[in-house]
Amino acid sequence: MEGRNETYLDPIWGDRRQEIVFIGCDPMDERQIRSDLDACLVKEKNFIPGHWRDLPDPFPSWERQAA
Repeated sequence: MEGRNETYLDPIWGDRRQEIVFIGCDPMDERQIRSDLDACLVKEKNFIPGHWRDLPDPFPSWERQAA
């Protein structure tokens, strides 16, 4: 792991960072993209996990069905 940015390294699990990469037309408006993404964040005072616990899962199961 030498030469990597150790700021993101967890002592047990290693790299725990998440990134989003945008590939598109030049010029992209980075300021607008950041603003739009920041507007999606839930404020800490409003983050109550129990409020979302019973929402339906929009993703299908990854388990194979029995034949």
